[in-house]
Amino acid sequence: MLAAGLISGLSLVIYPGIDGQASAPSIFEYIGAADERPAAGQSLELLSSETASNGIVWLRYRFHKKNS
Repeated sequence: MLAAGLISGLSLVIYPGIDGQASAPSIFEYIGAADERPAAGQSLELLSSETASNGIVWLRYRFHKKNS
């Protein structure tokens, strides 16, 4: 979906927790060929951010895909 440019927005809520595990998954992981770049030519624009209780942060982004 990302490579096809079908994602228009991202809403990300971050909770400030620490697990200390090197093997912990990242927010976004791509399982595919090493030479594939599904996000190539795309960028994110921050639309808004909000700080909630306990240090939680809510971020909203818009995707932009470079025209070919």
